[in-house]
Amino acid sequence: MPAATVLLSRLHIQPASPETPIPQHVVMGMIAVLIGTAFALIVRSRLSVEKPGSLQQVAEMLLTNPLEFGIRDLLVENVGHEGVRYVPFVGAISIFILISNLLAVFPFLVAPTGTVTVPLACATLTFLYFNWQGARHHGVGGYLKTFAGSPHGVGGWLLALLLFPVEIISTTARLLSLTVRLWSSPPSVATSASIVPSPPSPMGISSASSPPSRSPSDRACATSRAENVPLKLSGATRTTSA
Repeated sequence: MPAATVLLSRLHIQPASPETPIPQHVVMGMIAVLIGTAFALIVRSRLSVEKPGSLQQVAEMLLTNPLEFGIRDLLVENVGHEGVRYVPFVGAISIFILISNLLAVFPFLVAPTGTVTVPLACATLTFLYFNWQGARHHGVGGYLKTFAGSPHGVGGWLLALLLFPVEIISTTARLLSLTVRLWSSPPSVATSASIVPSPPSPMGISSASSPPSRSPSDRACATSRAENVPLKLSGATRTTSA
């Protein structure tokens, strides 16, 4: 990629590998963004109230569905009805992660979220966004006050001296927890995709589920043992007869 090399050199960026100046996870991330953008543009151009198409139905299922596991459903459940205004950002991040992880299902493709810098970038954007929204809603002083439990009185302020550093550390640690949880998900997707069921036998029964064949003598021994096995039915003991 001579053009990419020239562009990076003008930006004073030295690639780690001259043969591949643009890392693979960056290319896959761009592909995920292009797929998500194309999907959104196609759905927008075909919006219909009377006859929604299949793509529109998929998009609506991602937002809200009967299982209440859509993006809008989760925001309303955790934030309230005011959470609807956060759908654009949360939806963009969620769909990017979904497409990125699904790329690992296809051969010769990898999930960009498998490289730790991509989950770290998503976690950083989310961290900055929710802190900005908190400061915007409460004000900077009011938002910092929430880390101390909104103290009132002398006792509350004394307790705030303990709560404030703990809450700051806990909130900052979300960067690490979000990054690790997102980074660990692509391997599980790739592993589940690599599980291929065994082909069925000509009779339509899987060889893995069919019982092993036994000789006539083994079946005779099993039958004789079964004749003497006591069966408990309704509290009474019965013995099978031949």
